[in-house]
Amino acid sequence: NAGGLANTVENEYTVQVSTGGTLTVTGGTFGDPNMGGAALRGDTGSDITLSGGTFERSVFIHGKAKITNGQFNGGVVIDKGSAFISGGKFTATVTLNNVSKVLTGGTFTDGISGDKPLHELLVDGYAFKRSGENGAWLTEEERAQNEFQESVTVTKAPITWVKLTARDKSTKESIPEATVEYGLSGNVRLEMNFDTLDPNAGVGYKWYSVAADGTTSGIENIYSSYDLPNSLKVGAYTYRIIITDNNTGY
Repeated sequence: NAGGLANTVENEYTVQVSTGGTLTVTGGTFGDPNMGGAALRGDTGSDITLSGGTFERSVFIHGKAKITNGQFNGGVVIDKGSAFISGGKFTATVTLNNVSKVLTGGTFTDGISGDKPLHELLVDGYAFKRSGENGAWLTEEERAQNEFQESVTVTKAPITWVKLTARDKSTKESIPEATVEYGLSGNVRLEMNFDTLDPNAGVGYKWYSVAADGTTSGIENIYSSYDLPNSLKVGAYTYRIIITDNNTGY
């Protein structure tokens, strides 16, 4: 069992960090690729920081995990704890369960999976891009899946921040919870605000209405704001806007 602080670790066998234990790795080699078992295990309540080193076998962490660099040649599973991954090269599948908004970097050559849609694993302002010089961004449909089995890299997104606000057209004030009286829906304007890495980037807009069953219908509107129709009946309405960076296709 590993407790306290270790700056460099080199071991052919499994290193286990018990509950309450801490481990920091900046270099060295974990595991023998010709042997079975895991290279590193972290129990619930452990605290592990990996900023270097080579892991020839699997890594299982059920506590706190922070990964900023390293070479991971076995699978990586992070479950039931907290995580932050900003770098590293992962050549076997990475599985992230019971965590969200944990990724700001890293290259995953054998794909990535989890127990929730992939876009929920990203910190706001970051995105998945297929690896390679001309790699394409993952589509909305691909990001909505729980796994992607091709090589991807996490990097800053061209569109870094998005917010949709409902406002009264007359007063310009925001409408709390976007609730209006019957017959006054035409006074509501939905406004989209966003930011991009490139201040000169050109963007396109696509608006949709979303039914209760999740199906969408396109709205003929190419602008960053949308005025609700006057004819809405009593009920709840959901709208979606997709912004596309015309330069990168994101």
